[in-house]
Amino acid sequence: MAVLAKFGQLQSNEPIILYPEPVTENGLYEFEYFVHSLRYMHPDALDWCRAAKAGTKLNPMLDVKNEVDPFAVAVRSSPGCILLGYVPTFFARDASLLLRRPEVADKAEIHVLEANPEVPAQMMLRCKFSSICPNDFVPMDSENFQLMRA
Repeated sequence: MAVLAKFGQLQSNEPIILYPEPVTENGLYEFEYFVHSLRYMHPDALDWCRAAKAGTKLNPMLDVKNEVDPFAVAVRSSPGCILLGYVPTFFARDASLLLRRPEVADKAEIHVLEANPEVPAQMMLRCKFSSICPNDFVPMDSENFQLMRA
């Protein structure tokens, strides 16, 4: 971790978080993740997350004007319109490509799995993205992000 911190890739006090690979079975595509960038959002977002309950539905939003990531998917509270953060970049391409298909977007869902106000913001809100998985969709089909298998 010290090497990553030295090169600006990670602060020395940040944990390394491993994510399970997306699941594709029975015509569904799902992945679990922690909402990213929460600590940079309006303070209302942190307050919302501290009070969130498991099972609460959230709304995905394509952030088509995002200058850093053209596949960025923002996460918004429901009901309401509080921007909570983002789907992690390594899952965002998959989510974005699926959400751009109207037949998939109508059925895609994000739900809170767990809200833990006692942890740092980067691990406060654990969610699950679920959608139908078209037959021609290939998960994690990017040169930038590949699955690592032991």
